[in-house]
Amino acid sequence: MSYKRHQKFEVKSRQFSVLLLRLGIVLLFYFLSRLLFILFNHQLFLGQSHSTVYWLNIFLGGIRFDLATVFVINLLFLFFSLLPFRFTQRVTYRKVNTILLYYIPNIVAFSADYIDMVYSRFTQKRMTFDVFRFIEAGDGFTELIPQFLSDFWYVFVVYVVMMILFVCINRLIKTNDVPLYYSTKHFVILRTLLLIIMSSVSVVAIRGGFQLRPIGITTASHYADMQHCVIVLNTPFTLFKTMDDVTLEPKNYFEEQELKTIYQPIYSENHDACLKTDNVIVIILEGVTAEYSACLNSQLNQSFTPNLDSIAHHGKMIKTYANGTRSMEGIPAVIAGIPSLMDNEYITSLYADNIITSLPMILSKYGYQSAFFHGGKNGTMNFDSFAKTAKYDYYYGKDEYNNNADYDGHWGIFDDKFLYYFVNQLDTFLNPFFASIFLLSSHHPYTLPNTYKERFSIEEENMKTCVAYSDWSIGEFFKEASKKSWYQNTLFVIISDHASKSEDPYYNTLIGKYEIPMIWFHPSDTFPPISRPFAQQVDVMPSIIDYLNISDTVFSFGHSVFDNDTASVFAVNYLNHSYQLITTYYVLEFDGSNLTALYQRETDKYLENNILNKVPTPEASLNLLKAFIQTYNNSLINNQLIINRYYE
Repeated sequence: MSYKRHQKFEVKSRQFSVLLLRLGIVLLFYFLSRLLFILFNHQLFLGQSHSTVYWLNIFLGGIRFDLATVFVINLLFLFFSLLPFRFTQRVTYRKVNTILLYYIPNIVAFSADYIDMVYSRFTQKRMTFDVFRFIEAGDGFTELIPQFLSDFWYVFVVYVVMMILFVCINRLIKTNDVPLYYSTKHFVILRTLLLIIMSSVSVVAIRGGFQLRPIGITTASHYADMQHCVIVLNTPFTLFKTMDDVTLEPKNYFEEQELKTIYQPIYSENHDACLKTDNVIVIILEGVTAEYSACLNSQLNQSFTPNLDSIAHHGKMIKTYANGTRSMEGIPAVIAGIPSLMDNEYITSLYADNIITSLPMILSKYGYQSAFFHGGKNGTMNFDSFAKTAKYDYYYGKDEYNNNADYDGHWGIFDDKFLYYFVNQLDTFLNPFFASIFLLSSHHPYTLPNTYKERFSIEEENMKTCVAYSDWSIGEFFKEASKKSWYQNTLFVIISDHASKSEDPYYNTLIGKYEIPMIWFHPSDTFPPISRPFAQQVDVMPSIIDYLNISDTVFSFGHSVFDNDTASVFAVNYLNHSYQLITTYYVLEFDGSNLTALYQRETDKYLENNILNKVPTPEASLNLLKAFIQTYNNSLINNQLIINRYYE
């Protein structure tokens, strides 16, 4: 080989090596972001003992997802770098290509990973594409960005430092000294061949291998327990994997006739007792987990909810599992019995305009007028739109409150002020009425009214402090409500919209992260015995129907908590494309096709011992979960969330 030909080959080989080196640097920085994710969220993984091999498997599995992300983000960069044309050899072309298609896309993609080091604490998962629908729904996210930067400035600083390091390392790669090389037959052939090879490698990397189906979010469960899947994944991957997840997939696990023998979303009561005309008030707490209540957490040295505990002492407290991880998932579950078994919330989904069964609609048939109260900005999280869909008669938000002096600067009106407004507005309603109020102060950025900061300064302004403040506000509400003429004839149901982040290892497990309180209280009435060990959010609607002695048949995914039939004791959750069924004895994890994990609920508190394939599969429980999923998906798709449509 002549020197000239050897030089030409070296030029082309070196440029290809530079491409591979740049991809390797991106891969390295995803590995580093995974380490930082664990560092910043170490409290989520405390108390969970796993072997070194287990953690090594997590990081090795993570490389599979990182490779898919690297090739998706850098696909255009590779394509335009390997075009078989001589202008691709020019220094200016390579610089522009590198800046526009390498630096900018990767730095933006990395930003999503670093944002999730904080955001995932609140959602319990990596961000999915529905976050953009969430922002569009006006949840206040954009207004909170300055506050997030203030509270979690260290994450932003680390991100900036890492991106500077990313650029500096890349700049060590010298490419400008490569001589300009004009196109020849050999150059075109080699470049075309390299382009084909790199395209093939990209396809394999993006698919995650040669298996039949491309990897998805649920593939992470092959490398870790479900609570650690958030580590295996990276955020750009979950974002681009869910870009098209706007519709549910029809399920056909069972024939229709067999399906109805396993599960039906029907709640039917035929009461002999007289219909009650009690008012009904549902108080929905923001992010108050079972951890904060001494009634539900025996390990608690100091209860942060003394007023709620006192109310529970005079009524009934039931450990409950949320059907979602966000407010927009909790409200439909409580008010309309619709759980969240898809990537975007029902409120922002394509099915948000379905005809639904809801408490206001049912109770209106029995003379109830209804109102939804939320101190947030009108339009926040589409709650006002959902209130109309659910057929509430009235909606009261921040606009109706009309006093910015009580605005917390982020989410809405402080809890104590809005509860005082709430109790006085109820005086204007005719009996019987149904009213629900969604509180908001126990939420990041944990803002307290200035006049109460010393009273509730448990440590610093954090979740516990704001829970204590919200609990005190509820206590003040009941003091004021007890003076009203309607109080003695009112049923109160208090429940959280979802759980929140915790430093307690148990409340970060796959079941602990969903545990919330549910309290039933009536000033002048008692409740029938409740022997069931737990409930789920969607049980609220049928339970109220049962308590009021309403003889009716309604579409409901839940069951009455006063019905002690053991077959109705279960809870269903969905996270990271995986379904979870909690029963009296087992916790099942199901990816839509296969059972991926099985735990004993009572004896394996931290869900560390996956007994799948070690004991016989609980077929009845698995079939129940499949039937629940099939009914949920197909009912939403076919707009069959009311009785007459369901039977069509």
